Amino acid sequence: MGLAALESWSVRRMLMRMTTKDVNKFAVVLLRALAKAPVNQAGSVLRRVLSEQTAVSRVWPTDAELQDDLSDAKVYGNIRQDRLRLVLGTVEQSLRDESAMHESITLPERLQIEHVMPQGWRAYWDEGLDPEAAVKRDRRVHSIGNLTLVTQALNGSLSNRPWSDAMAQGLDKGGHPGEGKRTLLNQFSLLVLNKELLDGHPDRWTEDDIRVRSLAMAKRICSIWPGPDLEARPSITPALSGREGRGRDDLWDASSVQALADDCSGAIGAVLDQLAAIAPEGWSTVEFQSVGIASPHSALGGLSAKLAAKFPGLPNVVAFEERSGQWFWSVSTDFAKRWAAARSR
Repeated sequence: MGLAALESWSVRRMLMRMTTKDVNKFAVVLLRALAKAPVNQAGSVLRRVLSEQTAVSRVWPTDAELQDDLSDAKVYGNIRQDRLRLVLGTVEQSLRDESAMHESITLPERLQIEHVMPQGWRAYWDEGLDPEAAVKRDRRVHSIGNLTLVTQALNGSLSNRPWSDAMAQGLDKGGHPGEGKRTLLNQFSLLVLNKELLDGHPDRWTEDDIRVRSLAMAKRICSIWPGPDLEARPSITPALSGREGRGRDDLWDASSVQALADDCSGAIGAVLDQLAAIAPEGWSTVEFQSVGIASPHSALGGLSAKLAAKFPGLPNVVAFEERSGQWFWSVSTDFAKRWAAARSR
């Protein structure tokens, strides 16, 4: 019971990209609680202590919190690939365990993560999206509902090819001319994870399909790694943002945001435009550089100086968060809406 609870606490927080900065101190708290517990009650004591936590740096995410987050979160690129492979592989094993009719197999060690709708979707999946919709798609392709596992050889053949055979006519790059991604998955993958993916999608794989599968995957993950005992948690729990550095956004009313927008040009304005488009998700230097913003650090430093000089008393609108050695920046949804309205004028 205790180890299962600790594993769930770790996996859920990892999937929600939550801070690890307090882990060492929290480990001491857990060890002290276990030292006082009878041996035959150690598991239940550990589960209770984990369930009681409310601080963002220690809280054990509930089913509702995890499902809400994973329904649209960017996990690929924000979570190490070996950890994502572990989660996807465990989901596969869970699906197999549901029926004795499935073969009992051991998954190959070197399966790779495949994007169903490819990262390079513009090659064959471009539907004439406007720039804002394209940015949202760039984020959604990295959500858990668009990820699966394949062999290295199959991964290379799938690449950016379209979903259906009809859309792949005339395509011969990567071998298998005229065959779409769905056909290749059906031919060469034995995973239940992929068979489920193929069912119900004979012609298209869309952003709506990604979101539906993300929620289904989140529910499956909740069943694999059960959450905290809610009755053990105090009734008031802080929101699970994991964000640092941002003050009260309600101090930034529409007129203040308009004044900021009027005063922001160049790199500062471009950085805020991108963060507003993906709010409340965050971007690291890698994502900014992919859209031509070479030095977001400099722009954000300039923003801080501007706020101190021209908007004294107002908090910084940008939050920052460290994840696995990388800094990520974000703005709130409320600020993003005000910023978009201000920039459109």
